[in-house]
Amino acid sequence: MIDFFEPTDPFGGQTQRLVAEALEGGGDVFEIARACRDIEPGNLDSWERAWLDLAERTEAAAKKSLSDGNQRTAMNGYFHANQYYRQSDVRLGTSCFTDSTTSASASSRRGRVSAPQPSFIRRPSR
Repeated sequence: MIDFFEPTDPFGGQTQRLVAEALEGGGDVFEIARACRDIEPGNLDSWERAWLDLAERTEAAAKKSLSDGNQRTAMNGYFHANQYYRQSDVRLGTSCFTDSTTSASASSRRGRVSAPQPSFIRRPSR
């Protein structure tokens, strides 16, 4: 088992869930590991920022793949980005944290995570 955070850190379980989903195409374990390096344990702002940054970069790469005609690569990229956006918006209980201002600040920005409109890729017929 790979531990990205201390076993008692509330971020650990959520990150392990995402790593498990990566086995089914829901992300890239190496991207996840790089994002975790930017997260300060227990800091919701750094958690949200790291996952949003990764999601936006991944979505941009998927858009480029689609414009280059690489539909399968784009489809995988959009799925990864979706999972990273979702990870940024995980509702971690604020009782887990000692700094209530950090969790309040992160909670006040959560609504913007859901703002992007979905893009659809038409799967080619076989």
